[in-house]
Amino acid sequence: TAFTGRFSNMAYAILRVEKTKNTSIAGKNSHNMRLRKTHNADPNLKSQNRILIGSGDLRTDLNARFQATNVKARNSTSVVCNELILTASPEFFENNKKLEDWVKVQMEYLQNEFGENAINAVLHLDEQTPHIHAFITGIEYKNGEYKLNNKSYMKKYETMQDIYFKYNKPLGLIRGVKKEISNAKYKEVKEFYSDIKNIKNQTELEIENNKIEKIRVIETEEKKKIFRDPEVVPKHYTGAEVNRYIRKALKPYKNERKPLIARLNGFKSRLEHSEAELSDLRQNFNRRVQERVQQEQKLAVAKATAEQDQIIQNKNRKLKDMELEIIEYKRQLKENTSIAQRYEKYKINSDVLDLIQEHKPAEFKQLFNAAIEAADAEYTQKQQNNNYKAEHKPKALKL
Repeated sequence: TAFTGRFSNMAYAILRVEKTKNTSIAGKNSHNMRLRKTHNADPNLKSQNRILIGSGDLRTDLNARFQATNVKARNSTSVVCNELILTASPEFFENNKKLEDWVKVQMEYLQNEFGENAINAVLHLDEQTPHIHAFITGIEYKNGEYKLNNKSYMKKYETMQDIYFKYNKPLGLIRGVKKEISNAKYKEVKEFYSDIKNIKNQTELEIENNKIEKIRVIETEEKKKIFRDPEVVPKHYTGAEVNRYIRKALKPYKNERKPLIARLNGFKSRLEHSEAELSDLRQNFNRRVQERVQQEQKLAVAKATAEQDQIIQNKNRKLKDMELEIIEYKRQLKENTSIAQRYEKYKINSDVLDLIQEHKPAEFKQLFNAAIEAADAEYTQKQQNNNYKAEHKPKALKL
C-alpha cells in the first residue's frame, strides 16, 4: 500500500548512497519516472510523485552538467554520479503538512551540500514510505579546470550521515545506528526497503519495552506500598497470605502484561528474522568483496606477466639491433682491411696519396703505373718461388 500517514515519537532519519555507472542511467530514470512497472508502487498514485530538481530525464540533466563543465566520462562503465535515497521511518509521516516540512528540509540539504552537482531529484509518494531519489555528480573545480572525481568528492559515509542528521534533527528525527544497520560504505538500492523494515521493527520493539518497563515499575511500587501499609498487611499475616494478597492486587496488571509480552515476543521474532536476513546480506557482501579481491589479484598477475613479456620483447629488439651493428662493423672492418691490403700490395705510398690530394693526375698516373708494374713483377717472382695459384693473381688496374 502507498503512504498512509502514520507517526511515532521515535523515528529515524535515513540516508542511503549508491554509485551509479554510465550504463545504469537509463534504468535509474525508467524506475524513478515510472516508465516501467514498479514493485511496491501504486499506479493510481503515480500522479502524486514530484520532480524536485532537473528536467525529469536523468540522461539530459547529466549531459547538461557535463557540457557546462566540459567534463566527459572515461568509458561506459565509469561511475558518473551517486544516487542518494532520502527518507525517514514510516511512522514519522503523520500528514501532508508534516510531509511538506520534511521535503523542504531535504531540498535545503541537497542545495547547500551539493549545489549545481545535484542534477536530478524525484519525490515518490506512490509507495508505502515517502522518499526522494537524488543524483549527485562528483565534479570539482581544481587548478583552473573541472574534473570528475566521485571518489574524492563524496565524503565518508559516516560523515555524510552525521551531516544529514543535523539537517533533520529539528524535525524530531534521530540518527540511525552507526554500525548495526549502516555497516556498509555504500548500500544497494534493493536493500533500502529491507532497512526501513528493520528500523521500523526496532522502533516498535523499543516502544513495547518501554511499556513493559512501566508496568514493572508499577508492580514494584505496588509491592512496596503493600508491605509498608500496616492496614493492608497486618503483622499477624503469614508470608503465604501476604503473597496471595499481592498476587490478587497485581492480577489486573498481569492481565495487561500478557498481551504486551506476546507482542514483544512477536517483535523479537520479527527482529531476529530481519537480523538473519541482514546477516545473509553481509555474508553475500563479504563474498562479493572476496571475489573482487581475487579478480584484482588475477588482474595484477596478468598485468605483471604482460609487462614482463614487454620487457623481454624490448631486450630481444635491442639484441637484434646490436647484432646488426656487429654485422655492419664486421663489414666495415673487412672493407678497411681490403683497402689496406691493396695499398700494401701495390705499394701505394704516401707520395702517391699526396699527388692525389694535390690534384696532379698526370704525375699520379705515371707513379701509379710504375707501382703497378713493380707489384706485378714482385707478384710474378713470388708466384715462381711459392707456387702461387694463378687464381690469386690480382687483376691489373688501369687508369
